[in-house]
Amino acid sequence: MVRTYGIQPTLEHYGCLVDLLGRAGLIEEAYEIIKNMPMEPNSVILRSFLGACRNHGVAITLDDKLRKLLISEPNLGANYVLAASVSSLSGCWNDAADIRVAMKQKGLVKVPRCSWVEVGGGGSTAATINEPLVVGDPTRKSSFVGAYENFPECQEQIETSQLNLFLDAAVNFS
Repeated sequence: MVRTYGIQPTLEHYGCLVDLLGRAGLIEEAYEIIKNMPMEPNSVILRSFLGACRNHGVAITLDDKLRKLLISEPNLGANYVLAASVSSLSGCWNDAADIRVAMKQKGLVKVPRCSWVEVGGGGSTAATINEPLVVGDPTRKSSFVGAYENFPECQEQIETSQLNLFLDAAVNFS
């Protein structure tokens, strides 16, 4: 990226690279990027990395850099849930229990994830529904039947796109 385009990587570039590597299951490579960044990783990068560890079942030890996630955003319940999940995966049951206790003591909860979905949009005569699709909300299934039916095909397209993006980023990063 520097040699080819003369662009110095910013925090956002490193974040994208960590996210792409993590989604591809290249956890060690993503962690090396985090350790060797010329700046401190932000909470988004750390959350992305920990989420990839959880999603790929990779056990890691929460070092000081990764513990900063809880310190940097002490009122975000999702960070505690993520850290506890990764600690459990790593067999650090006491750490996971301590994190969950701290979360309860602070009265924090994890907000359900959601995506905004537009159904029926595009045409001038079509009615448009623009509302959140919350993970695990069975009441919305009837509104988004097409999304559920086409999910395997969409997932395959997304994974192919992510792999292509990852390969492009890896080739052009340095």
